[in-house]
Amino acid sequence: MVTGAPGSICKTLIDADIQVVEVRDLIRPIRPLKDARAIIEISRTLKACAPDLVSCHSSKAGILGRIAARSMGVPVIFTAHGWAFTEGVPGFQRLPYKMIERTCGSLCDHIITVCHHDRQLALAANIAPASRITTIHNGMPFLPPVRREVVASSPVRIGMVARFDSQKDHDTLLRALARLRDKDWRLTLIGGGDASTAAQMAAQLGIVDRIEFMGECSNVPALLAELDVFCLISKWEGFPRSILEAMRASLPVVASDVAGVRESVEDAVNGYLVPVGDDKILATSLSHLIDAPGLRAAMGNRGRAKFESSFTIERMLRPTLGIYRAVVSNTAAKRSVAGNRGMIRSLLRF
Repeated sequence: MVTGAPGSICKTLIDADIQVVEVRDLIRPIRPLKDARAIIEISRTLKACAPDLVSCHSSKAGILGRIAARSMGVPVIFTAHGWAFTEGVPGFQRLPYKMIERTCGSLCDHIITVCHHDRQLALAANIAPASRITTIHNGMPFLPPVRREVVASSPVRIGMVARFDSQKDHDTLLRALARLRDKDWRLTLIGGGDASTAAQMAAQLGIVDRIEFMGECSNVPALLAELDVFCLISKWEGFPRSILEAMRASLPVVASDVAGVRESVEDAVNGYLVPVGDDKILATSLSHLIDAPGLRAAMGNRGRAKFESSFTIERMLRPTLGIYRAVVSNTAAKRSVAGNRGMIRSLLRF
């Protein structure tokens, strides 16, 4: 695995005896000099390990990885975990990334999008022809269902798993909960990043004493098992894994209606979808769930059933490996044809 700044997953890979190569110049912002050095380093790594296939993930690593793989003549697949030009991303970021993705779309053999919404977005932006873009929803490892009793919780425990940055909309969640001061709830916020602005806002709203800031945690499944309601309030998304984790934990989900979120959350079935930035509707949705333990249980059970039928890691793995095999096989066939043509030309010259 080739990565920029190493994260918690790197330790897991190393423990599994998988080599991890850190490329220090592989960073998220566009920096031409660092980007050029990163491409050179990635190319050296590919030359040393001689892979049959390169699988690229995330916008920046996906761009540089595709350039490096193509320069080495290695087949490459790009998985788009939400496009950097999706709705909600600031306009000054969307335009350059759309132009770059149009160029890089021709540098890979196939593109995987993690939701149908992102596939349609890519087709509308002319990133690649439809034959080279396939939707495969994210999947999560199977865990036993969480036993939940239909009883009134006091307080009702609400949680959100999201890093603190411009994409996630903690502000709207806090404003919504401030509307529900008369109800008995507690909020758990799990995720890295600088939470100071959110904490200040919670203090100004008079609800900071009801909120626990957990920071980045490695025991998210256990924490979800202790919740009653899950929220993911965002400005933009792709197809969030945190929602699938919540569904796996039999939790009702209240989420912003962005990108592919409605492909996992069915409004009023296994949760509620709310407009971006609308704290009034969000408060109404949360109020329904706070007041009705039976509704929470019913929605949570429907979410669990949908997870088991559609979003396990096995359901993601099978089609993904199918595309990997097809790309490798197709590349080998093209090389064989090219080799045969070269042999024929040599014989004709002889």
